[in-house]
Amino acid sequence: NKQGLTIDTTPAADDPAVVFRTKRYRLLRQVYKEHGDTSAMRSGTSPISRSPSGRRGSALRDANILHVHVNRATVFEDTFKIFNFLSGQDLCRRSKVHFEGEPGIDSGGLTKDWYLALSRTFTAMDRELFRPIAADTGELELNADSDGTDEDTLEKFKFVGKCIAKAIYDRQNLVLPMAPVFYKILRGLPCGLDDLEVIDPAMHKSLQWMLDNSVEGVLFEKFSVAQMINGQEEEVALCEGGLSMEVTVLKILYNFHFA
Repeated sequence: NKQGLTIDTTPAADDPAVVFRTKRYRLLRQVYKEHGDTSAMRSGTSPISRSPSGRRGSALRDANILHVHVNRATVFEDTFKIFNFLSGQDLCRRSKVHFEGEPGIDSGGLTKDWYLALSRTFTAMDRELFRPIAADTGELELNADSDGTDEDTLEKFKFVGKCIAKAIYDRQNLVLPMAPVFYKILRGLPCGLDDLEVIDPAMHKSLQWMLDNSVEGVLFEKFSVAQMINGQEEEVALCEGGLSMEVTVLKILYNFHFA
């Protein structure tokens, strides 16, 4: 008997999708507020893309558009060159994408395609920016073997950061399956040993054992790690004096860093 049957289709407040949309709305509202226009939240457009009508309005609209001309085969390199000279204000302009050799007018679909195609190039193994986490979940982490002293590598990481920021501002999706701890770091949230368990269960198990047991006379290690720098393997200290500090004060360091 369906008479009088009422089905509540309202999403639960703790639904992950609802939580995400709420947080995104608040973030964008704060960003738009800094530009002096929160009405864009109601229209769903970037405030910087809205301008007066008429001839002057047309000129302003053109000035508020970020023209992105790229080749699909070299979308990373082409976008990198464009973003390299853009200011924060430029990145707030509405994107209008054109793929070389592909006819079409960007009414939103090409911009979405550009974001997806671009983000897929971030994780290409030959770029050595990211690598799969040891947990084998399909998620990624920053590649610790990438040369952090190389100016070109640092500029590429900076470029990826700009793309993530613009995607958030433009309400676009990226194909960037980073481990949850990556986003915790971006948001400035504290990280702990539980986050390591998600990334590298084997290392987490070893560290947990050392916390629960004495390592004196068992482990002969220093607080350092081997890392490739300028093409050569070097020992890098994990803390001040780590190159000569034996791993016997792990509990003290753990309480200092993670408590």
